[in-house]
Amino acid sequence: MWTMVVVFVYFFVILLVGFLAGRLTNNMSGYMVGGRKLGVWVVSFGIMASVMSGWTWLGNPGMAYTEGYSAVITFTSFSPLGLVISYFMIAKPVRIISEKFNCYTLSDILAARWNDNKTIRVLGGIIILIGSATYLVSQWIAMGTAIQATLGTGYKLSVIIGAIIISSYIIAGGMLASMWTNFIQMIVMFFVAIGLIVAGLVAVGGFTSMNEQIAMIDPGMISPWQTNDGGLTMSFVLSYTIFMLVMSYGGQPAVNTKFMMIKDKKLLKWSPFICTIALIVGTFTVYIGMQGRILVEKGMISAPERQDTILLDVLSSILPTELAGIVMVAILAAVMSTAETHLFNSATSVIQDLAVKCFGLKIEEKKKLLLIRCTMAALAVITVIISLSPPKLISLIGTQAFGTFCAGFGPTLYLGLRWKRMSAKAAIFGMVIGLAVGGVFPIINSVFFGERLLSDWAIGGLAVLLSFVVTIATALLTNAEESKVFKINKKM
Repeated sequence: MWTMVVVFVYFFVILLVGFLAGRLTNNMSGYMVGGRKLGVWVVSFGIMASVMSGWTWLGNPGMAYTEGYSAVITFTSFSPLGLVISYFMIAKPVRIISEKFNCYTLSDILAARWNDNKTIRVLGGIIILIGSATYLVSQWIAMGTAIQATLGTGYKLSVIIGAIIISSYIIAGGMLASMWTNFIQMIVMFFVAIGLIVAGLVAVGGFTSMNEQIAMIDPGMISPWQTNDGGLTMSFVLSYTIFMLVMSYGGQPAVNTKFMMIKDKKLLKWSPFICTIALIVGTFTVYIGMQGRILVEKGMISAPERQDTILLDVLSSILPTELAGIVMVAILAAVMSTAETHLFNSATSVIQDLAVKCFGLKIEEKKKLLLIRCTMAALAVITVIISLSPPKLISLIGTQAFGTFCAGFGPTLYLGLRWKRMSAKAAIFGMVIGLAVGGVFPIINSVFFGERLLSDWAIGGLAVLLSFVVTIATALLTNAEESKVFKINKKM
């Protein structure tokens, strides 16, 4: 009962914040980018809350439960470095371009860089649709799993409840609602993550004891990658960490679009520090997976039916009932903050990037806002229907979506916003390769080949590498083009 009360209070607060933001949002700038008036703490926590997804809180511990340190290294260790590099490479250019050319979406930024190239805008819209839709499915699955454990409702009803709550406040308040709620959600996640990892370490006798017990259970789990005893392969770990995390972390729209919203680009120098601390603390939840494995082997908890639920199972064992409710709120916060971002991005891509900018539909501002809201509702319904019969583990779905964004946008953004020599053709070819290999191929591989092709590699990582190679080669083989972006600001 206590857990239910805490969760319902949290839902009420988030809905209230969302609808208050909606009351203050009456134009496209406010709805799409928060009026570009947000402070460094709101922007930094907004970025981190949207990154701290159900993948982070449920999927990563689930992978660590079976794979051990190879999962810890792969999915969390290099994220802070990749985040800092993304700030250095693209944060300032994105903020400057968005203000100078009145950009609202990532495709707006890319189109402005290559003089309103429609092909680039269409590709950007398609990448966002595929990646965001996939992410949404993983978040609805995570939401259903968490609410089912909290309220005792069936999985399908739990998915629907979560989707209705999230859709309600993001449709009402747009990105302003998202950033305000993200700020609250990240505060909850930050402190709960600290408490949870401490409680988990106490339960298994400390960090050293955890490693010793894991080594006794399965020696392969303490290896950085696969040995004869198991774990993720070396090729998978390295291709994921180097190419996806280090070289293209900023390809995520959940990260790069938030750079547009800060009120002063000078404040961006403080944001990487805030984000890095929050990211390190938030991703500590991955260790719960290994702690859960120890508790299962000791007979203190039952083995989970699905590895994604190991964190939920550990909660009931290591925390008092009163605190378990707060942790459930943190898990829900992680899911909601990410789902709202991708629901918003996918809908704005359909209306702003495709309907208005590409196909030239003349829509007045109020009708455009209405269409965006209706599109969000439609996309929520479609992705929820898919989620009612979950196709894969949360971590694997999240990995595919992450690869779509990293490969589709990472090389183009990192090179294009800093390298004047890069042509529109180079951007197009790089985005096509990234989308085809990082976004489409994993789906084909799963449906027709049971993921047997390139099973020892992170396909998204290979896609990033191929996109970089194709982009650079095409840029060197084609003529340089002047860009209005570099004309207005030579110090980006």
